[in-house]
Amino acid sequence: MINNPWRRRASVALDFCERFSLVRDTIIALAPVTDGRTRVCEVDGGPGYLSLELARAGFAVTGLDLSPRSIAIAETFAARHPVDQQAGTLRYVVGALLAHETLPVASFEAMVCLGALHHFPDQDAVMERVRDLLCPGGVVLVHEPVRDRVSRRTTTVSYHIRSLLAASGSFGESPDLPDSPAALKGELDALHATLRSEDAGGGKLQSVNDHDAGYADMVPRLRASFTERRLEWRYGLFHEIIGGLRFATDERNARVAWLIRELDRELVACDAIDATEFCFAGTREEAGGRALCAWSPA
Repeated sequence: MINNPWRRRASVALDFCERFSLVRDTIIALAPVTDGRTRVCEVDGGPGYLSLELARAGFAVTGLDLSPRSIAIAETFAARHPVDQQAGTLRYVVGALLAHETLPVASFEAMVCLGALHHFPDQDAVMERVRDLLCPGGVVLVHEPVRDRVSRRTTTVSYHIRSLLAASGSFGESPDLPDSPAALKGELDALHATLRSEDAGGGKLQSVNDHDAGYADMVPRLRASFTERRLEWRYGLFHEIIGGLRFATDERNARVAWLIRELDRELVACDAIDATEFCFAGTREEAGGRALCAWSPA
């Protein structure tokens, strides 16, 4: 993959490590503690990077994923980089969230979905299951992309950044720059479809179960099922750009990546572009609690 933020340590810190810190700090702030530790379940965590880091942060972590291969990778990686015995605990479990019989009711103080919730077509079933698995007062933390919220203005700003980088020879994707309004429109249309994971006709390009749920599917159900503690837009475009940077030195790549992220944050804050990811934190109580961060869709 040409544009992959996992290519460089600095890009991983800007992207994944920031989200890890957000998840960790939210659990510490909101989740109850049982027998000295907070029990955390990460839903569909893939190769288990987040689960491993949460265990290192002192939580009792269960990493759940449907794929035996993903769990095998997670276990191998954890064995190579074991959790300190003075930190938390970690176990990986193969299985489906909605059908796993070995996860007892009310067995977790925190449930985490990092880029996982949007994969579920039946959002109501997920909300019910997460509520069942959470103990009273437990927290659900969701950090999700919403590609149905990729707007034309966000695409246009993203293309502007990409084209300037490409013109300077500093971007992995370096197509010929358009030389007419029609050519520019074609480039924008193509990027817009790519960012929304759609073909020219609006059909999904990824797997059948990928990006089934959008903003309107997830957020109203989260608000109805949990007492809202945090709800905010995050970023709109930097994730899809920083992995493609090709400056001469890693230091320059890191500085430009940081600048793009911070400009992304400012553009979202001043409503110049639309964010394409959100973060929700709620607790298992009666629904309808006051949000700590006011947020409404554009």
